[in-house]
Amino acid sequence: MRREHRRSCRFSIDTIVPLAALLLSACSTFTSSNDREKADDHYNNARSYLNNRDYERSADQVRRGLVYDESHYGLRLMQGWLQAIAGRNDPRSYERALQTFDELRDERSDDEHDYRLLLLSGQAHQGLYLAHRRAALALEREIESTSPSGESTPGDIEQKRARAAEHRRELVRHMDAAEKDYERLASRDGEGKFPALERLFVLETDRATLLEGEARRLQLERAAARAEEYLALNAYRQEHYSVMLELTLEAEQEALGRETRRELRRRERAFRATYANLLFDLGKWDKAREQLDLVIAIDPTIDANYYNRARCLIELGRKSAAKRDLQDFLRMTKLAYDSPRVTEANQLLQDLRDA
Repeated sequence: MRREHRRSCRFSIDTIVPLAALLLSACSTFTSSNDREKADDHYNNARSYLNNRDYERSADQVRRGLVYDESHYGLRLMQGWLQAIAGRNDPRSYERALQTFDELRDERSDDEHDYRLLLLSGQAHQGLYLAHRRAALALEREIESTSPSGESTPGDIEQKRARAAEHRRELVRHMDAAEKDYERLASRDGEGKFPALERLFVLETDRATLLEGEARRLQLERAAARAEEYLALNAYRQEHYSVMLELTLEAEQEALGRETRRELRRRERAFRATYANLLFDLGKWDKAREQLDLVIAIDPTIDANYYNRARCLIELGRKSAAKRDLQDFLRMTKLAYDSPRVTEANQLLQDLRDA
């Protein structure tokens, strides 16, 4: 009996060790309500600093908050947000942001995530594709400018070609990933749909620069359809804020509504100007002219829009109207007299007079 009792005790003692380790592990990952409140406070501070573009203090608040709750969703999202912002100066930070976002994605489905995760992930991929495009273009320019009698050997040139090709492959990979994030967001209702449509238009227009012939035309048509979808949503939002301003009785709410509506109007102007260039490339000169009419109605002080509208009017055979726009452009522009655009505008104006 005694021997059997010792065997039983020995079994119990052996079991205690892994159980103790399990309990310690559980305690180490448990976040008390007090710690969670402290993490929330740091998150709110970080958001305030971020809104004021004080990124250094915002990052400091994120670091402090994660000490109290390392799994805090808002703090980790903001950590990736700040890394994406830093990517503008150092593309490697975009990679760190994407790693942060990928870790967060594993914890929820796409529909459960804050819309900013998909938006910021798309922006990080977009930043990386632009960085790879710049690197590829720089290498290709070096190859083109290499003199046959220069110091570069055939091996050096081939290495540059290989590096440029790798950058091109990475460019397309990140462009595809950005488009996937934006497409997911554009398919959802809510706050993220509007900025996703805007970024998709830019992305799809950029993609057309990689194509030629019919493939390029079809890509531009796709971007044009996206533009119409974005402009319809922009108009809806402007109308929403106009109605809100009529109904609100609070001064603070009214000020916010007016500022939001002004920002939507400003974005509409810039967007339509870019859209007009796309329509011009498609040979849809009358539609491009219509967009520029609206742009100039919103803000008549931007000289480039008169120059661009004059080009549309020339294609449409409306010479008198084109002359007026060219004259307005030359009167308003602050470009140097011998700059390429001013030189071309003077030549176009002279051609119209001669005709």
